[in-house]
Amino acid sequence: MTSTRIQFQPTASALSSTIKHHFRPLPLRNAVVFRPTRTSNGYGYGYGGTTTSRSRRGLSVSMSSASTTPTPLEVLVKASVTFPDKLGDCPFCQRVLLTLEEKHLPYDLKLVDLGNKPEWFLKINADGKVPVIKLDEKWIADSDVITQSLEEKYPEPPLDTPPEKASVGSKIFSTVIGFLKSKDPNDATEQALLRELSAFNDYLKDNGPFVNGKDVSAVDLSLGPKLYHLEIALGHYKSWSVPDSLPYVKSYMQTIFSKDSFIKTRALPEDVIAGWRSKTPFVDLKLDLYISLENMSKSDPKFQVLALFLANRPLLALEFFPTGQPVRSTGHPSIGRPVTSPPVLHSSVTGRPVPTETDPK
Repeated sequence: MTSTRIQFQPTASALSSTIKHHFRPLPLRNAVVFRPTRTSNGYGYGYGGTTTSRSRRGLSVSMSSASTTPTPLEVLVKASVTFPDKLGDCPFCQRVLLTLEEKHLPYDLKLVDLGNKPEWFLKINADGKVPVIKLDEKWIADSDVITQSLEEKYPEPPLDTPPEKASVGSKIFSTVIGFLKSKDPNDATEQALLRELSAFNDYLKDNGPFVNGKDVSAVDLSLGPKLYHLEIALGHYKSWSVPDSLPYVKSYMQTIFSKDSFIKTRALPEDVIAGWRSKTPFVDLKLDLYISLENMSKSDPKFQVLALFLANRPLLALEFFPTGQPVRSTGHPSIGRPVTSPPVLHSSVTGRPVPTETDPK
């Protein structure tokens, strides 16, 4: 039986450095999201819905257009939390999918709802983590192990990176996470990220355009998805982007992001933003500050302009209000009521206090 093939619709232009220029890929056709479903025999697991009007041929889809192996490889990856039947925001899952695409290997993609993990999935991988792939009738987890196994089993085209280049850019992602989680603008986390990016920029200047020269290798397929998260998450939560003083890094990102294999396997910006929301200290701070300042503008129109300006600049807003909101916005009963005690900034999503400089917890 022939496998059903799908392709994402490529964007009209290369991915730019701002989120507003990201175009959404078309929905996955025939893709399956595994969620709990009610069956006639009790509580089982099955389809979470599809986006196609054609008859279903099976539980999976093949995304690659070429085949060098008799049967498609089964791959379990994270499902989107913002749109049905789309890829989730896991950079490690994308690394594996990029490897399969660059090696022109056919594969059956299975989207797993990690917020409600099916029992069959936990039997495959008790840790409940993705990606997972089936090779030689065995399930293999961990993107490092998976990509190395694919390289050994399917050596053409080669993607292996020379050992002396394998660690290039390896510290960038950890500094991205540190900067995202930072509560103190003076804690040097931004400087740590800039140091790693500067070192990578210097390397690319002498060795680029890719880590291993003119050809894409495994390191690029690992680093690309992480830089994608850097662009979207830091742009959203910290209004930060790679500076123009690092032109080789910016060019590298644009080249990687515009590759057909990357466009086909990337997560939606909305999913990247949602994935990092709980890990940042300023959970929905933009909305909280806007509501607060909007309330103040009712008594003084000058605050309306300030509200619009600061709503997208949460860190700058905290310099104006270092202890939190001038008006508490935890719910409708309190909107518009000035507080007399030291104000507390609450998340509009969780209702919990948001950390500030005076509340390090």
